[in-house]
Amino acid sequence: MDQTSLALRRLGGVLRERAIEIAKATELRVHDELFDYYQVPSPDFQAAGYAAVADVLACAWTALEDGGHVPDRLPPHLIDEALNAARNDVPWEVLDRSYHLTHEIIWDTLVLELASWKLSRPAHTLLLQLTAKCMFRCFDFLTTAAGRVHATERAGWIDRRQKRLVELVTDALDGLAVSDAELGYGTHQHHIAVVGWGRDPQSAIARAARTLRAELLVVPSTGSSVWAWLGRARFGPYDELARAFAPEAKTYLALGALEHGRSGFAASHQQAQFASSIAVRQLLAAPRSVIRYPDVAVETLTLADETRARIFAAHVLGPLAGDDAQHVKLRETLRAYSQADQNVAVAARALGVAERTVRHRMRGAIDRLGGAVALHEVALAVRVFDALEAQNGHRSTAGVEGTTSEAV
Repeated sequence: MDQTSLALRRLGGVLRERAIEIAKATELRVHDELFDYYQVPSPDFQAAGYAAVADVLACAWTALEDGGHVPDRLPPHLIDEALNAARNDVPWEVLDRSYHLTHEIIWDTLVLELASWKLSRPAHTLLLQLTAKCMFRCFDFLTTAAGRVHATERAGWIDRRQKRLVELVTDALDGLAVSDAELGYGTHQHHIAVVGWGRDPQSAIARAARTLRAELLVVPSTGSSVWAWLGRARFGPYDELARAFAPEAKTYLALGALEHGRSGFAASHQQAQFASSIAVRQLLAAPRSVIRYPDVAVETLTLADETRARIFAAHVLGPLAGDDAQHVKLRETLRAYSQADQNVAVAARALGVAERTVRHRMRGAIDRLGGAVALHEVALAVRVFDALEAQNGHRSTAGVEGTTSEAV
């Protein structure tokens, strides 16, 4: 064995002899500089962490004594530490930092030891280079292997946790006894439920929750869609809180109404689902990134029983249910007039026509309806009729043009 190999073996022996001292120094550094590590309330994780330092040191001195050799597999205590970190929701960055701190302490020990040997400059430089290579191989192996264990376990753990959360939410929606502690969300407050789909619904919902300072519960649904609830003891007006939802392009959110308590938890979710069905079936005159249940409640009711809805619309609208251009204009005018609270000027601006045109069309519509009409009933019938026509149009193009929204 040459002198260089003997010197490296001697350095490995130094780590063996000073293992307890180095382990204590590592514990102090981690305690002082890595606060998150010691905040994990798990005896298994802490026990694995203490034992892991000994495994790291053994790997380090073995690498020096065997010319950079690393073990075939990750030592047992390091496996336990990585597994327990993943199960306790400890990010890999925390564990990785603990490896870096241990590496620093071992490296400082070796550098000071070499400085005390009074070697020639060339011999000292060569040993430093070889020692660095051995330590790099050692810690590169350890962090890569431990990172793989952590990532695999964390992915499985998240999947199991999410599946369990979906089961609990489903039970709560079905009226079964599920505690708020199990859900991780307070159901005895005010809620607004959300169904999201598209590019990144979860980020848009999280931003809204921060803006509203609301408690947030999010669970995966199907594909890329999510279900969510935002809760507070008290929210402001619905219009104001709805404005907090501002998704990016190609992200879509359907909002339930503001409801209260455990029954409201389920009701707002049902409303959000109804609203999402209107959006994904492209039943709106203009696509919206946020669709609110109060705005489409009539349409959701209409499509729940299309036969009755069609009979109602035909009964109220009579000749105005025709599909020629004149009847379409009259229905548009009736809708705008109703939405403007029967204000001719507002309706004219919405339609982009003169006020006299609105008055002329209204007279024509009323004449066709037989004179004495209940405008609120007619306005409702127009909404019902439009929803049915949009549904027919959707069905006729289904499978030909397709939709860009994923069904929820």
